[in-house]
This record gives sequence, structure tokens and C-alpha cells, in this order.
Amino acid sequence: MRRLNILLVLAAGLILVANAAFAGEKPTVKEAVKNMYDVLKNDTTLDPAVKQALHGLCEAIESEGVGPGEGPADETAVRRRIDDWFAADSASYAEYFGQKNEKGFWQRWKLYGDFRVRYEVDAHRDERWRDQYDYCSESDTYTCKDRHRDDRASWQQRFRIGFQYDVGHHMYAGARLSTGPCGLAKDEDQTQTGDFTRWKFDLDRCYVRWSPFEDAPHHCDRLGLDATVDFYVGKFDHRWAFYATPMVWDEEAQPTGFAMRKKITGIPWFDALEFAFGMYTLTEEDENDDAWVNVGQLTLHKKVSERLNMRISAGIYDWNDVDNTCNDGSIDWWDLGGAIDDEGRTHPYDYRGGYEFLSDFEILDFIIRLEHTGFEFMNRQWPIIVTFDYAYNTDARENDETVDGYMAAARPRGEQNDAFMFDLWVGKIEKQGDWAFNYGYWYVEQDAVFGLVTQDDFPFTNNFYGHTAGARYMLFDKVWLETRVFFAKQMVDDDFCVDETAQTSDRTNIRFRFDLNIDF
Repeated sequence: MRRLNILLVLAAGLILVANAAFAGEKPTVKEAVKNMYDVLKNDTTLDPAVKQALHGLCEAIESEGVGPGEGPADETAVRRRIDDWFAADSASYAEYFGQKNEKGFWQRWKLYGDFRVRYEVDAHRDERWRDQYDYCSESDTYTCKDRHRDDRASWQQRFRIGFQYDVGHHMYAGARLSTGPCGLAKDEDQTQTGDFTRWKFDLDRCYVRWSPFEDAPHHCDRLGLDATVDFYVGKFDHRWAFYATPMVWDEEAQPTGFAMRKKITGIPWFDALEFAFGMYTLTEEDENDDAWVNVGQLTLHKKVSERLNMRISAGIYDWNDVDNTCNDGSIDWWDLGGAIDDEGRTHPYDYRGGYEFLSDFEILDFIIRLEHTGFEFMNRQWPIIVTFDYAYNTDARENDETVDGYMAAARPRGEQNDAFMFDLWVGKIEKQGDWAFNYGYWYVEQDAVFGLVTQDDFPFTNNFYGHTAGARYMLFDKVWLETRVFFAKQMVDDDFCVDETAQTSDRTNIRFRFDLNIDF
């Protein structure tokens, strides 16, 4: 790209030289170009390929027979030839300057991966089942007492390894393997037990990416705008094409489908405009229909000042065929807080079974992100990043009727459809010795988001509010430590066996994590 910039500057210089040559009794184009070459060839900072390209330019102009300025025809010929050599919409500059097929077979491969060891402690407080409602019975086959959760500590590992291959013509193909249960949409951790011989691995990614304007943005003369476009097909990271927070889409949830993102620069008032569209499927349960979603998003970028950048995104997630299945990634009661299906069920192990959620999920998502250069302290720069995300489910709760004799749907439609989060980072880890600190506040109502793809850092993904705080430290290059604490309280009692007058939950959770991360 640096070479291309140099050559484009030289092209502009050639046009100026040509104008001067045709304007009067001044050096010819051949002489001017040769003089430029004689000066630049002694510049030790220039790449030899650039010097070779300039030499070829001199020979080409001479072979074309371009002489001194004798009229408009000569000027037009020179301009046309320069356009052929340098314009972005002409043949690839690599064909002119010796870069075509410069990558060997092994240079086209990129291997990457990461390894994480985690120690996690959960402390639960939900004595309501025995003390508050006195519901449990020793004779029940499925008692509330059985659902009381004990405090738990565990070791977990995550290992991911992948590759990306440069096919050529700005097209790339890649794949990644990850630990974790194959049937879940977002769980990549392997809990440590006594058996290390049966680790489950999942084909986490398998995709093709095409970026036709990767090196030279497409230019629209009529509008005066430049544009780039990226296409993705296969199983890939949702956040390659869309901006998202874990409240709506967790980074471990890799959808299968198609996505496109286009970025336009040069628009009035803003630095860039992006719009993206995608169609995905995600596995809920092997024997049932998969959930699928249409996603659209519009993003504006603005450099407010030399120290402050702003990004505003507005998107929609239109989910279809979402079932209350045995995938704890979509509805597990101790994980997700209890979205309710049309049989009154709030978790996959309910003996009565369940089919579809009472709520559809058509989620509007609005994100504001501010990045400030921050302040200097202890000989380090501490950037500040603030993110605010608001989600609104326009199809929360299809009906107001009770189901199966319980109060599962007794709340009015639309009452539980809001979610928002605030996230603050101070500092950034890039090199050894760097620190970063975080605080976040979350408020997620029962039908606001679809838990199949949302975060699993908190013990719930909906129907809770909570706080999180943590710190990161770069121990060595690509080796970093992180510690975080999560506090969450469930808002509305979600279980079928609770009395209909009980609307407030006593369930709380405190989760502590310590991670060792190695990237390669």
C-alpha cells in the first residue's frame, strides 16, 4: 500500500509536469520524467521495485513517442497513458509493478489460536424454594428441593486453533476448531474432570471471505464517495460484519449463513457510513428445526475531535423457528433466567415438555461507542472506551393468557421487552506491563433478548440486573491475565411451581473468575 501511495503521488506529479510541458517552452514530458527518475533513483529509502517501476515508466513514455507539447492531442495521450498505469479501475497495479503472484504457497497460510485456563467460583442464594413458599414435598418425583443450587468451584480450559488461506483475488478461506460441546451455540469451555481422553471439539468456523476492493476502494465520481465491501459465507464470526455487544450476541456464537458489509467514506457530516445484512441459522437441537435470523445494521462513524471518536449503530434481529429445546444455550433455567414457552415451561428438564416460546424475538438494537485517547499516568497512556447498548423486543409475549394452569404468561404483553448495558474500559493491553480496568452495569428483562446467542458470563442471560468489574494485565507479549467478578439478581420469579402471587425473585448469584490467556 505504501508503494501504491508513492506511485499515485508520482502520477499526480506527472500530470502537473505534463500540464507544464504543454503550456509553453519548458522541458518535454520525456525530459521531465527522466529528471524525476534521476533524482529519485539516488534515494536510499525507496524500495528497489519502485525504482524499477520508474525506470519502466521512462522507457514506456519514450517508446510511445511522446514528444514536446505540440497540442491537445499529445496532452490527451499522456493523460490517457497515465490513467492506464495508475487509475484504480484500470488493470491491477500489481501487473505493472512486479507484485503479481509475489506470495508463495506457504506465505499464503496464516495460523492462529489461543489457549485459556479458567478458575471459576459460583455462590448462589436462592433459599426461596424451602423457606418462602413451603412448596417442596418429599413425595414429588420432581421437587423444588432438587433445584436448590449449591455453591460450585471448577477449572475450565478452552483451546482454539484455526487457519486462513489467501486464495488470491482478495478471497480468503479459513476454518477453526474449538473445545466445547458440539450441540451448543456458544459454549467453548471444557470443564476439568477426571477424564482428559474425551474432550469434545467443534468445527467452530469454516468460511470464505471476499473483499474485492481491499486494496483500492471503489470510487463513484458522481457522488464523490469511496466504498469497500466484504462478503462472508459459511460459519464465521458474526462481529466480522456487524457491531454487537455480548448482551445481544456473544463472541463465541458462530452462525452459519451469509453476510455482507459495505463501508462508504466521504459522506457529509460523518467520516464513514456502514450498512450490513446477514441471514443465519444456528443449531438449537440436532433433531429439531434450527433457529434462523435475518440481521440488518446501519453504522455511522464520526471523529468528533482529535482525541474523541464516536460510532453509532442501529440494527434489527428478526428470529424465526425459535423453540424451547433441550439446548441449555437457549433456555436452561439456571443459565438464562426463564423465558417461557407455550406449555409454561422455563427450563429443558421439565417433564411436561415444551415447544415454542410465548414471545417471538424481533429485536431492535442501538449501540453508541465512544473512544477517547484518555490521559497519561505513570508514563503510560490510558485510553477510555465507553459503550452503551439498548435492545427492545418488538414481539415480546404473543398473548396474555395463562398456560397449563400456571401464571407463566399472566403479565401483559410487552412488559418484559427492554434491555440495556453500560460498559467502561480504562486502559488497553497491547504490550508487556499494560493494564486495563473495567466496570459494567446490565439490566435485561425476561423477553428482551434471545439467550441462544447472548453472553454466558452472568449466570442468567435474561430476567436479571447486575454489575461486573475486572482487570487485565499483559504479563508477556500475547500472554495476559484477567480477573472479573459478576453480581446478578433475578428480577421476576420465573418458575411454574411458585405461587401466582410471587412476582419478585430472591435468586442472586456472585461469580468470580480468574483467567490465564495465551494467544498465538
